[in-house]
Amino acid sequence: MKQLKKHFKLIVLALTCILVYLIYNTNHHYNITYISLGDGFAMGLNSDGVKGYGYQDYLKDYLKKNNKLHKYYSDFSYPDIRINDLYKDILINEKDGKEENLKQALRESNLLTLSIGLNDLIYQCSLKGEIKEYESKEILSKIEKELKKLIKELKKYYQYEIYLVGYQNFFPQDSVEKKLLIQLNLKYKELSKELGIKYIETGEVNNKEVENSNSIYPSSEEYKKIFQKILKEITIQ
Repeated sequence: MKQLKKHFKLIVLALTCILVYLIYNTNHHYNITYISLGDGFAMGLNSDGVKGYGYQDYLKDYLKKNNKLHKYYSDFSYPDIRINDLYKDILINEKDGKEENLKQALRESNLLTLSIGLNDLIYQCSLKGEIKEYESKEILSKIEKELKKLIKELKKYYQYEIYLVGYQNFFPQDSVEKKLLIQLNLKYKELSKELGIKYIETGEVNNKEVENSNSIYPSSEEYKKIFQKILKEITIQ
């Protein structure tokens, strides 16, 4: 009888250890749901303007390799999306190709990267001829206003840190767009503190080293550099 009780205790102890391990494993592995939102940068468009291997792909694969990735949402980004487009997508609860809706994806996610505003800048520049200083301020002010509105709406459904990724600047030297994008990155860095989000500074790029001088998108190597900057900032439990 004593021998039976001893075996029973050992079995209970073993089952308890297995249960503790399973609980630990569940809580510490496959626990990140990652959503990438925004424009061509968020999609990983390459210097030829087609889908390549972007910073979000590097990050997704890093999480997967380290047994951290539970789910990945990438189908809510579009090459020509502007800030207000994404805002409207949240309001109408846009669905992706898998019939999952945006609000649901935001509620489930605990890691979010965002690249948005470049198309706004390009569009505003296309509406004007030679841009004067006061018009530059108006363009940046409009983008700032719409970004604030977007972040406020995102935070209704997403409760974790938002990582706003700055833009590498591939516009021609001395172009209006290049000067404006430099200012936009500075504005985003300043706004991030006010909005309670994290800004990822992507650094300057030597345009002579890009694969396609007519493109506004990075190569996969440049995207890798952006990923490495993001990785230094994010907290992965």
